[in-house]
Parts: sequence; C-alpha cells; structure tokens
Amino acid sequence: MDASPDHTDTPSPPITVTVCSSPPLEPSLVIIDPDGDLTLLVGEARYNHKPTALRQDSLIDDILLEENQVSEDAGGNTSDGADDEIPNVNEVPVSYIVCSKTVARASRAWKRLLYGGFAESKPASHSTPSDWVVKLPHDNPESMEIILNIIHSRFGSLPPLADGDNIEQLYQLTILTDKYDLTALLQPWAPAWLSWPKKRLQNTILKPSVLELERISWIAWQLGDRKSFNQIFETLILACSIDTAQNLYGSSGDGIPLFTYTLEPPGLIGNFLPLRRACCALLTGNRPDQAC
Repeated sequence: MDASPDHTDTPSPPITVTVCSSPPLEPSLVIIDPDGDLTLLVGEARYNHKPTALRQDSLIDDILLEENQVSEDAGGNTSDGADDEIPNVNEVPVSYIVCSKTVARASRAWKRLLYGGFAESKPASHSTPSDWVVKLPHDNPESMEIILNIIHSRFGSLPPLADGDNIEQLYQLTILTDKYDLTALLQPWAPAWLSWPKKRLQNTILKPSVLELERISWIAWQLGDRKSFNQIFETLILACSIDTAQNLYGSSGDGIPLFTYTLEPPGLIGNFLPLRRACCALLTGNRPDQAC
C-alpha cells in the first residue's frame, strides 16, 4: 500500500502585500508675498476627487450672504454631495503666504473674516505667517492663486489662460471670483482669456459638448461676453428637449438635466422655457403651451 503523501515540505502560497503607491497629499507652499503675515490654506487632500458644481465653506457662505454677495441658490445647483460629480482629479492643498491687508482690501467678505472677530481673525499676538492660518478647504487652489497674484500685483505670475483648452480653468476661476465678488478683477484679461472658448463655439467639425456649452455660458455671463452668451442660448434652445416636469435636457441623450454639474447664469432657464415653447410652436403649428 502506498504511503500517505507527505505535506510537511509543501511551500505555503506566497503572501501578496498591496502597498499604496500614492504619496501623502501634503500641502505645498507658495510665497505670494515674502513679507506676508498670513497663511491661506486652500483646498484639501483628495484622491480621485470629483469636483461638484460649487463647494462652499459654511462660515464664508454666511458672511457672503450677509454681504449680499451670493444669492440663496447661487444662480444654479450647489451641492456638497458625492453624486454631483464630473471628471477625476487629485487635489493637493496649497499654503499661500500673503499680505492680510491686501487680501482684506480686495474683498469685503475676506475683510470680515480676517478682522471681524471670527475664529479665523487676526490673533492677538503673532510674529510669523504660521501663527495665523486661515483654512479655505472648499476653494480651488489654482483659481485662488490667480486671484492672489492679481491682488498682489504679481501679473507676471499669471498663467497663459489664452493658450489651449482653458474652459474648465476659467470656469473654476469665475466660480471663485463670483463667490467673493471679485469678478471685476478679471476684466483686463477677459478679452484674451475668452479667445479659446470663442474658438470652441466656432468649431463646426468638433462641436462643443453640452457640458462645454454650459461652462462657456457661465464664463461668458461672468466676463460680460454678450455675443457668446446669446450664441449658446440660441444653440441650446434649438438642441434641447423638455420633459413633462419642465426639466431641460441636452442633445447628448444622457438623461441628465441641463446645468446639473454647472452653475446656471441667473435667469437663464426662466427665460429659456417660454422661448423654447415658442420655437416649437412655430415648427409644429401648436399653441406654445401645447408645444414641446
């Protein structure tokens, strides 16, 4: 009879150890003002974060509402939920060394935050910027850096937003300037920065997506580009559809209502619906209230 097999020397299966290859998302440091007395910690560490239409800090939001700088619904959809998501990014927080007086002069909301007796306000005694840190976790660092460079007169440090596909960066920037009532700061650069969105609108071969049209409509409204805004308005009137609940949908067929992931320029949808019905009535011969 054969002997029982000997398992004493059978090697154990190898143990697989999975190690996260992503380094910790530690804040980087950018010195805007070498003599600055304040640190702004902007953004927060996020892996595979998908930015929502608008993320707000509760204290900042309260201050802005009191200053009448933000409407109750911000002119569109605002959400902190993970469901309102668009392209993946890894966001790294950035510490900016800035002049508190310069920041306070730029925005009434920042002036109240820094000198209004809040927890973030100037400490009774501090000697270095690290002694005074204000956290803005829900603001976009790249957009904030553009704003800080402008208000500190560091114009040579501004990115070339007129080159390449700058639509998303301009969208994020104008969200932040709208939030802090700083959009007027962008006027000297607006004509150059709008050049790429205008080229996208004129491209008849690779037409802009619905999301791009939404983004450009917000940018054009913020920067005062009436021609581009009206062009998008007319395009959406002809291309969108309306369901029984009066929700507007783009032509992509994805079942997502317009301006789900983009801030809506105030009043756009309200003006859009009756004009859409009127166009449908002309095409179908029905009354406006029966068309579309």
